[in-house]
Amino acid sequence: DLCGVRCVRRVERRNTNAMMMTMNGGDRDTTDPRFNEENDDGGNSGIRAVLRMQESLSMGAFERAVEQLSSAPEDAPVTRELALEFLSASAVLLPSSSSTVLEDVTSAVIAQMYTELARRDALRGFGCVSVGASTLAAASAESESAPSSFASARPKLVDVNDLERRSGLPVSALAPKRSTRLWWEFAGAATVLGLNVLARELGYGQYAQPLVLGVFLAWLADQVALRGLVFESVYRFINPRLQEKVITHEAGHFLLAYLCGSPVRGYILSALDAFRAGIPGQAGTIFSDTKLEAEMKQGRLTNGSLERFSVVLMGGIAAEALQYGQAEGGQSDEGVLISLLGANLKPAWSAAAITNQARWAVLEAILILKRQKKAHEALIEAMT
Repeated sequence: DLCGVRCVRRVERRNTNAMMMTMNGGDRDTTDPRFNEENDDGGNSGIRAVLRMQESLSMGAFERAVEQLSSAPEDAPVTRELALEFLSASAVLLPSSSSTVLEDVTSAVIAQMYTELARRDALRGFGCVSVGASTLAAASAESESAPSSFASARPKLVDVNDLERRSGLPVSALAPKRSTRLWWEFAGAATVLGLNVLARELGYGQYAQPLVLGVFLAWLADQVALRGLVFESVYRFINPRLQEKVITHEAGHFLLAYLCGSPVRGYILSALDAFRAGIPGQAGTIFSDTKLEAEMKQGRLTNGSLERFSVVLMGGIAAEALQYGQAEGGQSDEGVLISLLGANLKPAWSAAAITNQARWAVLEAILILKRQKKAHEALIEAMT
């Protein structure tokens, strides 16, 4: 029952009287003089601080609420319910909503909120996992040494046999299948050919070429303007299990980000959600890492930041492979890691070094998800 399991679900705002009753276990009247500042003896300041936070959240003043949280007395009753209100208010996107919010809130403010809620024991398990501690020791590859300008970040050495032995999975199960795009290309070619033959058989050969051109333009519009929305909807209708896999995949990213201490701001589960929200892609988990961002701006990348980011990135592939015996999604996740290490770092890491880093990260993700199986299952249920 990690608090993060429900952190992107909208919660109904409690009015101040109901919140007072919740935190004090009684039907106290908030108009009681004991709760007025002029009659404060110091025992009620924490309760008033919570009420001010709720008021700010209800007014949409998120940053002010975070400031109030940081300055609240130590005895302020910051409960999990209040944490859920903060988390819901900070969400960029909810699958049930067609709008995005708080795009202008900086990652630093979100990190401040998570840190403060965790310090006050309102976020169970947040940041409790130290990546690298459960698998292979951080080792530099002498033959594939990291670039000197990023000397702190070193690639891992991971043997394929050790990966398979410790994960309990063949390495092929961790290579995302590219069957979806191949299926679409085959289906598109078959449709064009079928329409052409059908038109000629029915004596409408003169319409065959315009019909084929129309189908092609519809496909192009779907890919460019709608980001594959139509195709994905058709594919999900034909293959209902795809939605389960998408949720399992994103729950892997979500849980690992939360456990590794990276604030989560939302998730999307379909191209329709992404299209409505104006977010590129067909599914994804939105999280932030202020330390990684700061290091990249300073031209340095430490092992800790790279390990944390790599594990969260490979979390979706690991989750699918554990659940279904084969990862289908995750090509874009691999692309992000390749881009980070092979293009954004100067000089770039070699292909062998990137492969080793990916193997280490997916193994770490698998071992964490195995230990946190119940939490992962609970999160999948909450996201379904």
